[in-house]
Amino acid sequence: MICSLNEPINQIATQLAVLVSKVARLDYPQFWPELLPSILEAVKKDEEIVQHRALLVFNHVTKSLASKRLAGDRRHFQELTANIFNFVLNLWNTHTQQFCVQVVEGSCLALQILDKALLSLKVIRKLVVHGFKEPHKENDVVLFLTVVFDRMKTTLELS
Repeated sequence: MICSLNEPINQIATQLAVLVSKVARLDYPQFWPELLPSILEAVKKDEEIVQHRALLVFNHVTKSLASKRLAGDRRHFQELTANIFNFVLNLWNTHTQQFCVQVVEGSCLALQILDKALLSLKVIRKLVVHGFKEPHKENDVVLFLTVVFDRMKTTLELS
């Protein structure tokens, strides 16, 4: 399932991401421990479509794992959040910066980069809401909010 990250058709890629997330909800981490490391590896690849599809899967898996309500599952999601939050924050920040540069240059790649930034932002939202007991006391979350307002200001100045 995870091998089909180069699916060119958006609707099929979305359905594959949903399918992976449904299986992950039941099998991760006990029976599928390599899921998130392989998704994060794919996000780091240079291929545009693989990176986008990996972010799509990552978004759906995060959404699915965040919806688990048992105490052990919530604790595991909090540990996961502590391990990956900075990576996802840097990913979102990079895509947002690239988007601003592409808009200034008038590049047609701006929308693709914006989509990746949006998927990263959706993952961050789930991590912040469900992955921290008290997000307002976490330095990384406060940093994220500061950067969001800075990026918002920069984006508004582009128009």
